[in-house]
Amino acid sequence: MTSRSSPGSIARLGLGSISGSLCSRQLHIAQLHIAPYCCVHIAVVKAMWLRHTFTMQKLLIDAAEAYLAALKLSPPGTPSIVVPDSVPILYFGDSCKYFESKLKILTVGKNPSGHEFPAVNPLLRFPAARSWNPSICTRSNTANLKTALDEYFKKNPYNNWFMNFETALRGFDASYYAGEFTNTALHTDLLSPVATNPIWTGLLNAHPMAAKALSTCGMTLWSDLIEKLQPDIILFSFGGNYLHSKGRSLIPLSGVAPWPWPTRFVFSSKPKVPITSCPVKLKGGKAVHLVFAPAGVKPLQMFTSLQIPLIVKGLKRQLLPYW
Repeated sequence: MTSRSSPGSIARLGLGSISGSLCSRQLHIAQLHIAPYCCVHIAVVKAMWLRHTFTMQKLLIDAAEAYLAALKLSPPGTPSIVVPDSVPILYFGDSCKYFESKLKILTVGKNPSGHEFPAVNPLLRFPAARSWNPSICTRSNTANLKTALDEYFKKNPYNNWFMNFETALRGFDASYYAGEFTNTALHTDLLSPVATNPIWTGLLNAHPMAAKALSTCGMTLWSDLIEKLQPDIILFSFGGNYLHSKGRSLIPLSGVAPWPWPTRFVFSSKPKVPITSCPVKLKGGKAVHLVFAPAGVKPLQMFTSLQIPLIVKGLKRQLLPYW
């Protein structure tokens, strides 16, 4: 992969050569105020943009560094544990629309699937990343990766895997996709932004030290991302053994209650698969609801498409009584 630099879209506003693009609302505000109060408002908009951009840029660079480190974790003489021609996925979805949402929801998996990078056309789902180079830390190069992640659900997403999460999100008037819903959700991965071969369970068995190194780095990165995204709800749906060990939480956020969390919803026909939740506060004091839903091979696979909306209805009644 090669990197092609391009002039930043903010340059036309007189803010230098910062690469990337403003969210539509920020751009609109900038255009409204530049004429009457040029110097003052350019400074304000620039400060807001730099704070947002630089924080996300740093996280994207950290993800790139995790990817480069993962390439070196394979034992000598063995195939790489990193899916060929892949890119690190810090998040999936439109981050600009997410920040504009009234209710901010994140879904969480373990790490990206190899299915995100089909062998015939590895960057089919991330075409903007064809111009991304993991070894280059320029703003324009990082912007290529960010664009690829922001456009994921607008290109060729792996819809089959995200279907159950999407059903749950719609109950919150949210969606991964552009359209009729008020809120835009993002998907994140707790253990690593790197797609591995073998998949995570196989990696634990075949290369436990590599898996440990990946998850140590990945969970720190995920924690930093959560502080940036400031969600209202975080929905986990994968094996509970990745979230706790002997009752102790493994989630890298402070104040997470010991396992098991209080039950919020359970079907009488499935008493052994309750939906549980735990409130926490982020470093800045933001309150967040952590929700865990048992999974099969796919998220929420223990439940039918008719049961998932009922779960969300119950969660809204308990966690968001005034929503």
